[in-house]
Amino acid sequence: MNTAVEDVKSRINIVDLVGEYVKLQKAGSNWKAPCPFHREKSPSFMVSEEKQIWHCFGCGKGGDAFGFVMEAESLDFKEALRLLADKAGVDLQQYQTTRGFATETPKGRTPEILELATKFFEKQLWDGVGKTKILEYLRQRGLKDETIREFRLGYAPAGWRNLLDFLTGRGYSAEEVNATGLLVQKTEETQADNNAVSSTLRAARYYDRFRDRIMFPIQDSLGRVVGFTGRVAPGGDESQAKYVNTPETALYHKSKILYGLDKAKRAIKDKGGVLIVEGNMDVIAAHQAGIKNAVAVSGTALTAEQIDMLKRYSDNMQLMFDMDSAGEEAIRRSAALCFQKDMNVSIVRLPEGKDAAEVVQKNPELLQQALKGSTHAMDYLLQGLLQVHDRRTPAGKKSIVNGALEYLAEFKSDIERQHWIKTLAEIVGVEEKIVSGVLDSVARRKAQPDRNSARVVARPEVSQKERTDILAERMSGLMLAFPAIWNKVADNNDGILDRVAQSFFREIVEQGRETNFVFETVLSQTVDEKLKQLLQSLFFGAKFQLVTSGDPVEVELGEAEKQFAAYVESYVQEQNRKRLQALARDMRKAEADGDETGLKLLVDEFNNLSKSVR
Repeated sequence: MNTAVEDVKSRINIVDLVGEYVKLQKAGSNWKAPCPFHREKSPSFMVSEEKQIWHCFGCGKGGDAFGFVMEAESLDFKEALRLLADKAGVDLQQYQTTRGFATETPKGRTPEILELATKFFEKQLWDGVGKTKILEYLRQRGLKDETIREFRLGYAPAGWRNLLDFLTGRGYSAEEVNATGLLVQKTEETQADNNAVSSTLRAARYYDRFRDRIMFPIQDSLGRVVGFTGRVAPGGDESQAKYVNTPETALYHKSKILYGLDKAKRAIKDKGGVLIVEGNMDVIAAHQAGIKNAVAVSGTALTAEQIDMLKRYSDNMQLMFDMDSAGEEAIRRSAALCFQKDMNVSIVRLPEGKDAAEVVQKNPELLQQALKGSTHAMDYLLQGLLQVHDRRTPAGKKSIVNGALEYLAEFKSDIERQHWIKTLAEIVGVEEKIVSGVLDSVARRKAQPDRNSARVVARPEVSQKERTDILAERMSGLMLAFPAIWNKVADNNDGILDRVAQSFFREIVEQGRETNFVFETVLSQTVDEKLKQLLQSLFFGAKFQLVTSGDPVEVELGEAEKQFAAYVESYVQEQNRKRLQALARDMRKAEADGDETGLKLLVDEFNNLSKSVR
């Protein structure tokens, strides 16, 4: 392996490599730039061309070309080696045969299968059954042929085994193809010993996930296909879901993917900001219109992981979501998370009932105008509150202030926070010091530690997570540290799984079932280093508590069970509070709409649920 690494290093100039991510300036015999890994005003990130190393004096991170790519692209070492080998033109296969270097990763042949599937879909679009109907439809939507090719759009023909037969005919097993998310496994098939079943019969247990659909390959930041979105073809079966996505796989993680980032990252740096849209077609249309810094979320709101990815390129973000109820909620959640992450975020509004793709098709200049007229997210949120509450009444003033301060409490910058406190005070007509006092109360409430866990070792990035996520992690830690609790939860005799819906918690439960509730086995099977670090932190945080002297003391099972029960109760209470907040919003809307019947039902549910919340 050392020879392979040295071969790659000898062909990569670290200045050229780092220059693809940040703008370097000459500084004597070295180069400098603002650090791409943390926010700073004065450049403290240095690159030595002579030594082929980099170091940031601000955050303390540093290393060689491999370390930079691993940090910048969130790759493990083997993935970074493969990326740099491709850049350097080094064939790693020779090291596998002559020096025992293993080129396979735990992801197996998934990348090459996904790439081959992409080519299959492209072929079906340009030269196959999709050439007439599907290609013409895309052109009618305003897409140029070069745009269609750039984003590698394709077509999955109707039929149950087109792609499966193609890939198995190329030597891949049905099980390998299934691992990519391209297939669906038949649940009614009787399971049998694989050794006793032919490959043909095993393949019969699967069928194509994507059938009669326009295919959008989803690529990671390096341009590698990791999954797909399939849109129902025009004239297709509208009773099925309009969009079908690849499920979570070894390569595809919905919360960590931004559609189009591989093509947009350079423009994001050059323009000093990113445009977030909802759909894949919105991204494609924006790029065709010259707005190259557009990317799309894989869902209805940004995640913390996605924001962390974007912060490597810029601190400025524009959100352009649909102006329906789902889009409005996505704006609120995304804006709050952006404030937490110290992002400068603004909202772009399109003509009512239109999305970016429709606007671009009609007149690309309208989209450019909308971008120029974007509104700071806090202004947008304040306007939303003013539409719901009457600022002329004491109750209205209180509701506006409380609603706004939920967002202001997330701001990291004192200057920004003070600016919006002043703005808010002027809007409702009260003194700034009163608003500041209420904000202090909100901030203290948000920072208040759980009374049942004050001595537990702190978890990483707690402030960036919702309370339900924090509670779910603490419960997960107790399961990892105490197999008896883990086993009991998995049995679900107490109905805990019916009350705790958080996906991370449920995944830990499932991992326990698969590993006979052995933490070491779970840890050994965890490939992701960050996840492994989180699991270790949760384990030690649950297994030990800090006493007054600061020394760690091991927790007894009985005490752990009490903590777990308290966490479950807190989780349920928090879920109920969220439901009450949603009911309150719905009640205000029903009252405004004059819906007396609906209002009564909502009030009854609110009153009943309020009795269970302490």
